[in-house]
Amino acid sequence: MKIFEKIKKHYSGFREKTKGMSFSQFVLFIKDYYLKDFLALVAVLAVIITVIVTSVVNINTDIILYGTGVNLMLTDEGEKYITDDFFELHKTGGRQKIEYSTVVVSDIYSGEGDINATYYSIEGVIAQVAAKRLDYMLLNELGFNCFATQELYMDLREILTDEEMEEYKDRIIYTKEEEAEEMLPMAIDITDTEFIKKNNIANEKIYIAFAGNAPHKELAYEFFHYILAYK
Repeated sequence: MKIFEKIKKHYSGFREKTKGMSFSQFVLFIKDYYLKDFLALVAVLAVIITVIVTSVVNINTDIILYGTGVNLMLTDEGEKYITDDFFELHKTGGRQKIEYSTVVVSDIYSGEGDINATYYSIEGVIAQVAAKRLDYMLLNELGFNCFATQELYMDLREILTDEEMEEYKDRIIYTKEEEAEEMLPMAIDITDTEFIKKNNIANEKIYIAFAGNAPHKELAYEFFHYILAYK
């Protein structure tokens, strides 16, 4: 993957660069060139610790739906609509909750993005899918393209009916996974829905996609129609 090649290049030649430096020179070098990396690592460790603690605290809690927003800034009302309000419609009793998080990925190939934060965000989403802790994703165009070759998305034909595929054909986003021989329907453009028009702070294209191994496929399907029903 290109991102790993770029990371490797970023850290290559470390020994040669620091060879012969005094301790004070070494400290200044690290401060000037790798302080952001260190802070990013600390941030990732904090996230990992938070996930572990949350998992322990919620060990007897039934998560009924997992979602994440990638480069999506929602209004408070919008986030409440897809979390608390949706939960109220589907809770059945006992210890239950909906889990929704947000991540940021940047365009690292433009030379302006934060390569470390983006790398850890990508790995975090991939890990969520691998652990079957993700049902749906709301993504801007950059976020969608970032994960397009990772084999994370569900083919929409696995979750939508034939009639719905026809109904939304002008909104469907196709992409080709690394090993695929054809373009596959992987997301739906929901930019023109009332929910996005009223609650998307950044005012850019937003897609909805589903994790290929979504643990709550039926509820994710209901969630999609819940988004469309917003007024």
